[in-house]
Amino acid sequence: MASVSVLVVGEANPDLVLRGDVRPRFGQTEQLLSAADLTLGGSGALVAHGLARLGVPVALCAAVGADAYGDFVRSYLAEAGVDCRYLVTVPESTGISVILSDSDRAILTHLGAIDSLRPTHLPDPDSFDHVHAASVYLASTLRPALPSYLAQFRSSSLDTNDDPLRTWADLPALLGAVDLVLPNEGELASWATNLGEPATTWQESAHAVAARGPAVVLKRGAEGGAVVTAHEVITAAAPQITPVDTTGAGDTFDAGFIAARMDGRSLEKSLQWAVRAGAASTQAAGGASAQPTRDQLRG
Repeated sequence: MASVSVLVVGEANPDLVLRGDVRPRFGQTEQLLSAADLTLGGSGALVAHGLARLGVPVALCAAVGADAYGDFVRSYLAEAGVDCRYLVTVPESTGISVILSDSDRAILTHLGAIDSLRPTHLPDPDSFDHVHAASVYLASTLRPALPSYLAQFRSSSLDTNDDPLRTWADLPALLGAVDLVLPNEGELASWATNLGEPATTWQESAHAVAARGPAVVLKRGAEGGAVVTAHEVITAAAPQITPVDTTGAGDTFDAGFIAARMDGRSLEKSLQWAVRAGAASTQAAGGASAQPTRDQLRG
């Protein structure tokens, strides 16, 4: 097996993606869907899978149960070339998310094993060139230990995803421990408010976060993306496409950006890769099946 250059710390679970008439109506109302797909889920797993698709040697540190869902996740990742030696098996059942995918998305998650990752499961930082931490607000026990762990790596990135509790605990320490943060606009606005610097535009929020050290790599959906540092603002437009399903697009965006940076590409070129990767992933149901290869991003 090739030496591993990137470690992803996060969650791994199946996603059940439901499309069509997905807005529930109680009272035992029967509704017919247009599609239902069981696929790889979890931000950490999708970033790792996306990096493997782009030819980056990558390992995933996450927790699954000793059950059919855990076997599904492990097999899906291994088939793509993800190093699963740090994918630990715990007594809890594997987590799962149900995605109600329409013009927008609703996500129902059972944590299960997701919150069973512990500091003792984390591998030696010296074995990797880069670490990416994902969905830290689904890992309440691990999260307080992450800032000191992330700071030990040569380079690092963070995508917190949403905080279901809306407390954004440990946020200043997490932001101060990494080189890159990769939020969407809603998360970025919540960060700025939590830091005591509420803003009216994404630019103001990004500058407030960038002032604390990390470059802000912002996902803007159909508007593309932006990189904001203490010294510059770079933007990239999104391709004009009709999405099939946007589940996991942000995670594939992350993978595209990290892969380009691992190649030594500029912030501008890395942002272009990220935007194209995220757009490509929307062309099929779920976050993994349409993740692009390196040749597709070069084209």
